[in-house]
Amino acid sequence: MLKLDKKVDINELLIQLTDSETLPVLIKKLHNLWQAEEAKYEKQPSSSSPLPEPIIKTVEVPVEKIVEVEKIVEVEKPIEVEKIVEVEVEKVVEVEKIVEVEKIITPDWAIDIEYQRELMLTLSSYPRIQGLFLINKEMNEAEKLLRFISLSSHWNIVVSVWEAIAEDCKKTKAVPEPQLIAILSNCIDAYNLTLASKKASLKIPEVGESYDYNLQYDVTGNGGKIKKVLLPALYDASDKLLKPSLIIT
Repeated sequence: MLKLDKKVDINELLIQLTDSETLPVLIKKLHNLWQAEEAKYEKQPSSSSPLPEPIIKTVEVPVEKIVEVEKIVEVEKPIEVEKIVEVEVEKVVEVEKIVEVEKIITPDWAIDIEYQRELMLTLSSYPRIQGLFLINKEMNEAEKLLRFISLSSHWNIVVSVWEAIAEDCKKTKAVPEPQLIAILSNCIDAYNLTLASKKASLKIPEVGESYDYNLQYDVTGNGGKIKKVLLPALYDASDKLLKPSLIIT
């Protein structure tokens, strides 16, 4: 008898069936079962008998007419147009610019007149000397200048200017301002223009010389040697000492 365990290998089972006596019996039982099923099947109606025709019902269903319209999109293709614009262009002509510089040369006489004007303007700082030239505030600049030039050549104006400067030197015991010496020298030059040959002058003694009371005036009264010259001596056109120099010994 064939023994079956719960877990049997299928190959091992076939080997056991082949070698056992059970195999013929099993085959016979299978044969009998097959014949019984075949006989049962033959008794059933034949499948070839006609089947009733199926009833086909046609139902009309309204169908909307769908018309597919092809949408045509027209794309405007840009057209490249070459535009030619005529522009009026001014013709630029480079012209060499010639700059003519007019050089104005001031004549000597104009320079001399301008110098006289500068001296005349300094008189406003020295009212006493300005009064010698009879200049007043009511005059315009041209009138003042003409009067200053015309009176500068008078000898009495030369002497008066020297005396006005000397008076201040004796008080201050100091050298006068350069503008005052310039005014005095200008008056002497103007006076000399009225002379044919001889000329008036200013003479300055040498520092270190012995004091000479005939030629100098010592504002300190010490005597001895000359240490400082305050104002030059005034000599007339005949080279005669008119005003002694002012010195400090």
